[in-house]
This record gives sequence, structure tokens and C-alpha cells, in this order.
Amino acid sequence: APFAYAGSVTWPCALSEFVDIARTFRTLRGLWGVDLTVHGGSGCDVFEVNPRYPASVEVVELATGVSAILPTVTNRPRPAMRVGKAIYYAPHRLTFPASGPWDDALTHAADVWRRPDFADIPHPGDAIEPGQPVLTILTDADTEADCLRRLQSRARELDALFGVPPPEEPP
Repeated sequence: APFAYAGSVTWPCALSEFVDIARTFRTLRGLWGVDLTVHGGSGCDVFEVNPRYPASVEVVELATGVSAILPTVTNRPRPAMRVGKAIYYAPHRLTFPASGPWDDALTHAADVWRRPDFADIPHPGDAIEPGQPVLTILTDADTEADCLRRLQSRARELDALFGVPPPEEPP
């Protein structure tokens, strides 16, 4: 859908890039998010302020090793690493299987600082309608391009698992 959240990828940036935003919204309290477009050091366009836990927080936490809710809790930050997340939407009506590539994520679910490959995993047997979110894909890489490639590769794996034919190659 044109306005559905599809995911996010972290990128290294200087805090100074967001000084104007912080000044503008200095009266807000708690954890909140800003949807914006950054113009490579020449400013940014803010198009929405979200007074809630943003969907992209987990990629920032995993990339920096800092908890957004408990900022004094840290774990092995790797600021150069890009962390990405993508929402996989049901290509058709499906019944979620009992097992799949997400099994390892379920096994290690209690380790909050271990980046899982999958999250928001449905219960086996859950019926999911076309266009509804199925699960979240997570990955990391040294560059944004590699991170996006890994997310797309995982999505293709899920397409194959759920019976979606691969796209045709151009002649």
C-alpha cells in the first residue's frame, strides 16, 4: 500500500544534524519519533511527529547498543554497522506454518541484545489475509546497500516458502 510502513535502515549521522528538530520539539517528553527526509547536511524536511514508540527504534537500539527506554542500559555498540528491518506482507491468504527460518529467533527470544533474523512471529496455524503483515525481517551489514540486499534476499526466501513464483527475468 502507498502509505504502509515497510521498514527502516539505520545510518551513521552526527547529532548536530538534528539540533533544529530538537529545538522545535523541546517541550515534548518521553519517547517519540519524527518522520523526516535528510538532505545530506543541508537540512531536513519534517512531515510528521509521532508521540509514541516509533517502529524504527529497535534498529537504532541494535545498531548503537543503547536502549531507548532505559538509556543507561548498553550492550556492545557498533556505530558503523547498519541494521535494517522490513515488514513482510502476506502475498495471498496463508496459514502460518509450525516451523521455518524463524525457528532460531524463537529459540533465542530471551536474549534482547541478540539481533534475531525474524521478529513478530505469528503462532503456528494463524490465518493471515492477503496484504496483512506476516512477520518482521531483521539484518545487519556494513553498508546500507548490503543491508537492503540482505532484506530483499530474505523476503525472496519467504516468497518461495509461501509459494510466490519468482519474478520473470527481462528478455
